[in-house]
Amino acid sequence: MATIRDKAQKLLEQIPDEVQSKRDATEFSRLTKGMTHAQLQTEWEKTKQTHTLRTVCIDFVVWYAGQMGIDMMSSIPAKARDPKVDGYFALQQTLKKCGKGHAWVSAAQGGSPQCGDILRHKAFHVDVAFGYEKGVLVRVAGGQSRHPRPTDDVSQEFDNIMRVRGKGPYNPNKSDLEGWLDLERYLEPPPAPIPTWVVGWWEVTWRGAGYYYYLGPDGSARWTQTPPALATPPAPVKSGPRRGRLTFAFPSSVTIRWFDSGSVEVFTRDPNANEMTGKWNGGERIEASKIG
Repeated sequence: MATIRDKAQKLLEQIPDEVQSKRDATEFSRLTKGMTHAQLQTEWEKTKQTHTLRTVCIDFVVWYAGQMGIDMMSSIPAKARDPKVDGYFALQQTLKKCGKGHAWVSAAQGGSPQCGDILRHKAFHVDVAFGYEKGVLVRVAGGQSRHPRPTDDVSQEFDNIMRVRGKGPYNPNKSDLEGWLDLERYLEPPPAPIPTWVVGWWEVTWRGAGYYYYLGPDGSARWTQTPPALATPPAPVKSGPRRGRLTFAFPSSVTIRWFDSGSVEVFTRDPNANEMTGKWNGGERIEASKIG
């Protein structure tokens, strides 16, 4: 069964490697909800002596979000809505206002964005994660014009939408990202509070191998293959490997997303025992038993 990330990948794959506002006018306008080369030039003429030439990074992201069924603004109560602030440049705050705060992932907490996630950069820029090539994050981004600024002449200026790549393998500890909208989380209901039966050590079996998970009351998840001291939870850490995030959905569903691999495990508790069964990435069976 196709997933929401499959849909995002298919959509992004259909976008050419580069779409220029002047050369590829029809496709450019389609991907920016109607923005045209002429409109951009009119705006550039007004600001050509500054470093703030208008780009279409936000227009492309709005188009992409619409294709994926993401509409933050309509979910914000009218009295709380502020069109001058709310939106993808204020992504974390806007997600919280529209009741989707659980879909925000801070780059500082570790992990890596996956295909279809909407990225908010530390710079004033937004784009969409496409995938990885040898560990390097590939994005689809509008606003990639490379002409000198400021300038006296914008007649040859153009903007574009294209695939862009990081300068090296993605490293969450050195990321230029502020964070991102997690596509899967956005389309899920807000998680329920984590019940006490979830918290603690679990022995997990996957592909015949044994693992030990510690699921924390704060939604943190850790794994190891070393049998733990059951009376002692692992020391909290803000970064590093073997970490993930869990959410709980009533009455008995536990979802864990692992930062390193991007894999997703969804468990359901046996109502008569401290055991869970589930699926790894929607396919392979995985089992868990509470041990402490």
